[in-house]
Amino acid sequence: MKKLLILGTLAILNGNVALAADLPATGVPVYSPLSSAPVTSWTGFYAGVNGGWISARWSTAGAGGTNANSFVGGGTFGYNYELPNKVVLGVEGDIDASSANRKATTQTQTIKISQSYIGTVRARIGYDLGTFLPYVTGGLAVGGSNLKYTDTAAPTTNFSRNQSKAGWAVGAGVEALLGSNWTAKIEYLYADLGQTSYGGAVAQKISLRDHLVRIGLNYRF
Repeated sequence: MKKLLILGTLAILNGNVALAADLPATGVPVYSPLSSAPVTSWTGFYAGVNGGWISARWSTAGAGGTNANSFVGGGTFGYNYELPNKVVLGVEGDIDASSANRKATTQTQTIKISQSYIGTVRARIGYDLGTFLPYVTGGLAVGGSNLKYTDTAAPTTNFSRNQSKAGWAVGAGVEALLGSNWTAKIEYLYADLGQTSYGGAVAQKISLRDHLVRIGLNYRF
């Protein structure tokens, strides 16, 4: 009987030791062979804010041109769709307020031209580099401008005209994942708003072209 008890006890102890050897050490994580790193994707809707710098140039045929610079700021919205080959297709819209203006004066006359806003709706195509998305973009641009003419010697000729004009925009940029649902971007855009006709005492056609450098912060839904 004693021999049986001793043999049974040894068998139990041996089994417990073998089981303990199979258990993971305390504090050491266990990885399943099915586990993998999280996959990032740029697909989805987003919205955010942007701000930067605009250089506006107004020019008249045969009369040269003039430049004006100002800060711009506004909002952005868009949608991205990532293909299996990591190419990212998207559409983006934005609108920014501007205070770019330039004034010319003579002894009695003052002509002031200004740009109040610029907005775009553009296609984007980029490539997923993980946390970075370089892209090129192009599409529709719309801008609002004003020409104000005053003549102290002939007040009846004074006028002010607001005009909105559609054109096109192209550019490029890079967007970066900041973690969670936030991204940041920096981009350059060139916009050509064509010629705008102003009536009044200084009736003429004036071309407007913009250079924009902007940074943005977006939230992905």
